Amino acid sequence: MRIGKNSHRYDTTSLELEDLRFGKVFQKIDHIVFLILGISALLEDDVESAKNFLYNIPTQDWCDETCFVLGNCHYLSGQFAKGLGLWQKAISKNSNHLRAKINVARHQLSVMLREGGSLNEEVAQHIKESLSHYDPKSISIDELALMGVLYADLGEKEMAIEAFKAALKAIKKPQGAFYYYMKLGLLKEGTSAAEEYVNAALAAEKPEFQELCIRLIVDCDFPNDEKRKNLAKIRENSRINGRMGKLNIESLLAKSKSKTSNFNDFLVFEISGRLRKNGYKHVLKNGEMLNYDDWVVAENNPVKAVLIKCNNEGMTSPVKRLFLNSNSVKKVEETLYEYADPIKSSGTDEEMLLLHMRKLEHFKISKQEKVRAVCKEIGLNLNLTFDEVGKLILDRRMFTPYSQQITGKFILLEIQKDFKSGVFETIRELKILIPDNHEVEKRIRAFSEFIDFSDNKYYLKLAGYLSDFYATADQTDIKLWSVSRYLKLME
Repeated sequence: MRIGKNSHRYDTTSLELEDLRFGKVFQKIDHIVFLILGISALLEDDVESAKNFLYNIPTQDWCDETCFVLGNCHYLSGQFAKGLGLWQKAISKNSNHLRAKINVARHQLSVMLREGGSLNEEVAQHIKESLSHYDPKSISIDELALMGVLYADLGEKEMAIEAFKAALKAIKKPQGAFYYYMKLGLLKEGTSAAEEYVNAALAAEKPEFQELCIRLIVDCDFPNDEKRKNLAKIRENSRINGRMGKLNIESLLAKSKSKTSNFNDFLVFEISGRLRKNGYKHVLKNGEMLNYDDWVVAENNPVKAVLIKCNNEGMTSPVKRLFLNSNSVKKVEETLYEYADPIKSSGTDEEMLLLHMRKLEHFKISKQEKVRAVCKEIGLNLNLTFDEVGKLILDRRMFTPYSQQITGKFILLEIQKDFKSGVFETIRELKILIPDNHEVEKRIRAFSEFIDFSDNKYYLKLAGYLSDFYATADQTDIKLWSVSRYLKLME
């Protein structure tokens, strides 16, 4: 959304003597001021103010950048067709307006995704050709980043990697490199990915960004010896905050074994359902205490709860997971689980939490077959795409046009297969929950306070927690979502 090196044209507009006589030069200065004010408002997420500033410029005097920024405003307001039209107008005024071309290409990809279309080679080639005639020296760092994101969406990993590497070379301050190293890590695997996360951790200034990098390194699929080397680099770096500098690498890589003998009581941190001590009428609430030897009963429905272990001095240790089936009576000690251990009855495969992207593990369909997702309640009818081994993919972006109707509630999704030419039959029903992002962030932030940020089962524990309070969650989906949320803060 920023003004690029070669984007606006007010400064190169020729002025005649007549322009000076009738004050047109002052009008052009006003137009530049309104454009700058509009961009400033948009960078503050004040879309309406941005539009008001930009519409002060007469239509006949719009330059390419005015069209581009107005297109961003309308697109962010949900007026996709109008936004697209303005980006195309920017390109007609300046055929080298790279960011407008990137936005048009990303719009085309998102439409294909929402409609369940697959990215064919012809479309991909057309997009790549439209972006290929640029001098790297004339492209800003932001534009290189946008190209990297677009190439990644196209499945062109090598081209995406080259774009992010070029952006890194152009960055003058090391602290600004975090975003690009993270993107590179997501495009690579194993040791190569971990090396990028190490670089990201060393470039990051915020502790929460550094902690995210540690989680991703520990979660990478490669030998522990390699993990030790990478984690040691972070521990030894003087820029890392004190908490990082004291990393106990062996404890990160070892399985945590919690001893309960020194802990007698539990604080109820969060509870779902009606739980009471046997023989008492009082229903337990958040903030109350339980003992190992207490007998508890679940009324009517299963009860799920987050319990914080407390010792006699009031000190706390990692959380425990309570699960109790309805109308059963047990000692607290018998209801406890680790959050890394799945509990089948805490969720079902038919109830699914969708944060970012999930693969339907129980489906393996040949790419020649046609499969679609149908939700009669909201009028959704989308063809589904496959991964490289034929697993069906549910991408949250597919549901973007329906977000106001479905956020925060379950929708019934019918997975249908074309058994005859054009005749679809339902082969499975799923209940999908797409939660409010801010609510999920708040929950995860609070729960994460009780988990070591470098726990090698961090995402697995989060999956158990979210499964209890929403629907069956997937740790890969959570990881992709959490990384994307951090990266959005940098965009």
